[in-house]
Amino acid sequence: MISTMLFVAEIRAITKDRRDSNDSEYYARQMERAQFSAVLRQEQQTFEKTTSLGESISALSTVRQEYRANQSSPSDLKTRALRLSLNILEFLTDRQRHDPQLNPSRGHGGFVIFPGGGATDNASQYVKLTRALFADKFEGEIHSVRDGLASKGLRDSTLDGVTNSTISAWSGDSDFFIREIADTIRKLAILVVPDDVYRNLSNAQLGDIAIKEADQLESMVSKTIDQMASSVPHGDNDTLRFWFYGDFRTCCLDDVKNIRGAIINRIGPQSMNHNEMDAFIRAMSEQTSTNELSDVDRYVPELRTLGETVKKLP
Repeated sequence: MISTMLFVAEIRAITKDRRDSNDSEYYARQMERAQFSAVLRQEQQTFEKTTSLGESISALSTVRQEYRANQSSPSDLKTRALRLSLNILEFLTDRQRHDPQLNPSRGHGGFVIFPGGGATDNASQYVKLTRALFADKFEGEIHSVRDGLASKGLRDSTLDGVTNSTISAWSGDSDFFIREIADTIRKLAILVVPDDVYRNLSNAQLGDIAIKEADQLESMVSKTIDQMASSVPHGDNDTLRFWFYGDFRTCCLDDVKNIRGAIINRIGPQSMNHNEMDAFIRAMSEQTSTNELSDVDRYVPELRTLGETVKKLP
């Protein structure tokens, strides 16, 4: 009887040990999975941050070249706008290089002490500080340059939307938003033309030039569309679009930009409308696009209307 009881007790002890061992192994596996998931998330965040920094450095290189090539008077609108874009991107790349997610050894045990006191998560607080610093350094100048560009008939919904909101209340990828602001300012800045462009022409002469340019563009668009309609196979259409893109930039892009700028200087930005501004900016896009043909086609009647409008001036 005693031996039987001892046997049963031993079996129970063995069973308990196995259960405890299984529980320990289960929790260990769960811990390993959680740690592995955390590592994967960290690696993904690091990759995204590194990619974003690379995009900012590339944008900084572009605007730095354009700023050096277009410097004139420090108070000149194009110079001011390019300098603002440059300063924003220099600020952004510096903040990104010191981002805690790219420099995990920085900070104080994963926390950062913020001005005003308190310790919170390093990464999220770093983002908040970036937004606060950006707003403090640039918000006023962004509004000023935006208004200056608008006076030249150059507006962008992205820039208007961002600057009409409170920067500190942004949500999402702040680095992306800041880079977009800088790049939008740069793209609008290079469309600014000198105040004296075509100054020696009368309103009627300037209007005739605009209408003639619109006629030329319309002819180019029609010719390309006819070629695309007869293209066999239709895969050749991409080649035709590419040729149109090159021809437009060679023959007409600068002329359209200068003609339009000269007319805006005479009729005033209050005479502009959203459709004209949007069509112009799309047609002037730096990027090779499959929509290039339709973008230029869309701007042709707008340019013709500008020519007719300036001809009516005394």
